Order: sequence, then structure tokens, then C-alpha cells
Amino acid sequence: MEFESVSWVVVVNSAHDDMMAYTRKDLKGHFVLLGIVSLAFIVSSVFIIRNYRMIVKAEEEAKHWREKRSLEEKIRQSEILYRTIVETAHDLIWILDDDGRFTFANKRLKLFLIIRFQS
Repeated sequence: MEFESVSWVVVVNSAHDDMMAYTRKDLKGHFVLLGIVSLAFIVSSVFIIRNYRMIVKAEEEAKHWREKRSLEEKIRQSEILYRTIVETAHDLIWILDDDGRFTFANKRLKLFLIIRFQS
């Protein structure tokens, strides 16, 4: 063994089996440590991936809700426009069901019917 330009000779006064037992014990300890580190890496990776997936899912749900609210607002605006057009039209507008009953009549038709049947 060399250290700062000084050579050392290490003499071990132990039986070969004792030295090999120590080496095996040290090797087992290293493998246990390596296993613990590997397990910690795998577990932390699983948590990181799970967290990332949850974030992506939450972002997709938020996007879905924003789109849904936007579509609901467009539908509401369309209904307002439809009602404005139908209620202010100078034409007679009505809807009949399958039995021939009125299910909708605009104000112009109602006024027409009132005038028609009062005279």
C-alpha cells in the first residue's frame, strides 16, 4: 500500500478463514446497503411518477371543466339570441307536439289568437 510516496506493507496475523468471514460479512453489508438504496430509488421513482400522473390528470380535468363552462356559456348566449329573435319576430311562430297540441307560441301568435277569437 502506498501513501504520499511511502510504501507500507500490511501483515495480517489471522487465519485465512477469519479473513474470508470478515470479507463475506463486509460484502453482505454492502449488498444490503445497495439493496436499501435501490429500493429507496424505486419507491421514490414510483411516487414521483404517481405525482406527475396526478398533476397531468388534474390539469386535464381543469381543462375539461373550462371547456364545459365555455360551451355552457355559448349555449346560454345562443338561447338568449334565439329567444330574442323568436319573441321579436313579426312572423307567427309555433311548435306542435305529435298530438297537435301547441307546445310553443311566440308573442305575435298569442296576440293574433287573442285578437282573432275576441272578434
